[in-house]
Amino acid sequence: MVTLSSVFESSDAVWVGIRIGDDGEELSPRQLIGSVPYAIHATSADEARSASHAGTADVAASLEGFNPSDYAAVASLSAVATTGAFADLTDVPVGLSDGDDDTLGVLICADSQLAVFDAGVGGWVCGEGLFTDLEGVPEGLLDGDDDTLAWLDCGVDQVPVFDGSAWVCGEASSLSAEEATDIVSRLEDLESVTERTGEEGILYGSYYVTNSSELDEIRGYTEITGNLFINNFDVPDLSALSSLTTIGDQLEISNLDQLTDLSGLENLTSVNRLIISENDNLEDVTALASLESIHTLRIQSDPALLEVALPSLEEIHEMDISSNHVLTSISFPILASGAAIEIGGNYDLVLLSIPALLSLSDHLHVGGSLESLMDVDMTSLTTIDAELKILETGLVDLSGFSSLTEVGGNVDITDKESLCQSLIDTFVDGISVGGAADVARGNDDGC
Repeated sequence: MVTLSSVFESSDAVWVGIRIGDDGEELSPRQLIGSVPYAIHATSADEARSASHAGTADVAASLEGFNPSDYAAVASLSAVATTGAFADLTDVPVGLSDGDDDTLGVLICADSQLAVFDAGVGGWVCGEGLFTDLEGVPEGLLDGDDDTLAWLDCGVDQVPVFDGSAWVCGEASSLSAEEATDIVSRLEDLESVTERTGEEGILYGSYYVTNSSELDEIRGYTEITGNLFINNFDVPDLSALSSLTTIGDQLEISNLDQLTDLSGLENLTSVNRLIISENDNLEDVTALASLESIHTLRIQSDPALLEVALPSLEEIHEMDISSNHVLTSISFPILASGAAIEIGGNYDLVLLSIPALLSLSDHLHVGGSLESLMDVDMTSLTTIDAELKILETGLVDLSGFSSLTEVGGNVDITDKESLCQSLIDTFVDGISVGGAADVARGNDDGC
């Protein structure tokens, strides 16, 4: 027996035809039998629409396995859950009602006032924030700074000065830019750690010697790679330096009042800068006779010094020999090149001899309280790239500059009552002057 269900199961498409009577003709067209939309609508979907069916197994399956009790109804949510606004939160502590647990939020202070805790009222108040309001300040900070000089009561233009044992008020002295640079360089050297390691006989770094024991520590070394400062103490000689041949940077010998000569420096051949100053009893520097090369030489304010002679010196960049009041002679017999030379304030100077000097890449200044200077020998000098000054000397002629042909800067030959103006005019006319010539003041016009 053929059933309808078997027909539908065995056929992809089923058509229905209608015939009236056994012999009647089939009406056309046939009608395709299809699914009715209502028939394929899930029963569980209808049931899920109603809360009365929410607990059935079919409904739970339609919610992908979740129990309906796992869901919250919108009506049961607090306002903050839908608005996200801080103002919709409930039960907020008082300290957080402004959005921050800020105990100072209620303070309204004036300009420059600070929040200060007042133990008397047990809370924060507006105050001036004075240092004197602090409690438990260590004694050394009672003046606002741990300053050992705070007790000094100095006058106008006075400065703190250490006298060897304590700080006292003293007079301020001005420093030249060059002196300030030297001090800074010295301090930098002192900050560095000096290591006495490496090749035998070499001291690495810089040394600041202030007593005989420190000086004796250098004994036996042949080279110091940095600076050597020997200042402000009583030492009869420099014999501890007898092995020293080279100093990489500066050698300063100053304020050694017992020193009469530089014995101990006989083997020194090279130093970058040499400063010899304010040694009250220094008379003799002949121990420097082996010195061959030097960048800067300054010999200043040594009141007992009689003669400066460096027979081995071949080159120098800068030379300043000044204010040595009893100095009578300066001699550099083989010095051939240099940059700048300044000679002045040596009241008793009679002789200035640098006969092998060929040129100066900077300036030459000879003068300033040199009325005793009668003899200058720079007979090989041909060119001075910058300025030439010859002032206040005792020269009666300019024969000591007989080879000079060119001065790149100004020429100033004035205040020489011993020198005829006509000789000066002839001298200047014979050289090429790159700047101005000031040669008509204070000279002898009557010869």
